[in-house]
Amino acid sequence: MRNGSDVRKVKVFYYGSFINRDVLARVDYYPDKMEMARLDGFDIVLRPLATLIPSGHGCVYGLLATATHSICTSYMKSLDHIIGPARQTGFPGWYLERLGRLRPQSS
Repeated sequence: MRNGSDVRKVKVFYYGSFINRDVLARVDYYPDKMEMARLDGFDIVLRPLATLIPSGHGCVYGLLATATHSICTSYMKSLDHIIGPARQTGFPGWYLERLGRLRPQSS
């Protein structure tokens, strides 16, 4: 299934744990190219997973790549850390701090 080469690909905005190539590799997905992208008009919240919600003043940074629908379905089951890969990709410091505040508080 590597990259789903026999099936039409669509552009996908990756955010949260899916910016980590190791997470994508768990479902045998190895994107050829991932570009930093920003999605205006949304914010990221944990409910309990990272979720995008409409926001008139927010923006969410992520990565843009292509994938097949079957690949997208298979990796939705896999989650991992997000801040390390975001830092390695060069996301802005203020955004990394905001992601850190999204961590669930331990009781």
